[in-house]
Amino acid sequence: MENLDYLFEKGLALSEQCLYDDAIECYEKVIELNPESDNAYYNMGLAYYQKSNPEYDNAIMCFEKAIEIEPYKFESYDKCIEIYKSLGLNENAKRIEGLRNIAYHSSLIEKSLETIKVSMKTVCRFI
Repeated sequence: MENLDYLFEKGLALSEQCLYDDAIECYEKVIELNPESDNAYYNMGLAYYQKSNPEYDNAIMCFEKAIEIEPYKFESYDKCIEIYKSLGLNENAKRIEGLRNIAYHSSLIEKSLETIKVSMKTVCRFI
């Protein structure tokens, strides 16, 4: 059985060589072994998008799956928006932009809450 890291790195190397179909096969194997790999979905989306005849539907599906797994992976939102706009699907682009904004603000709230928790623990030690 091939190692996940090896397969992922092989996919990246194949993409760099513009061997997108082969890269996609590597990412599919990574996903079979680790269905929660947002990085594999994201990079597979890039491979579909960068093909000489881009497979936009597959690329969008991959980017949206990466978002589902890791909602704070803003590059995935950006690629979806880019594709939708290039296809003239502005309503879809706006929908993804809205979701990106929600995720962004949610991440800021989570960071603020974590800071508050740390501060509260510090204060409690001195009480």
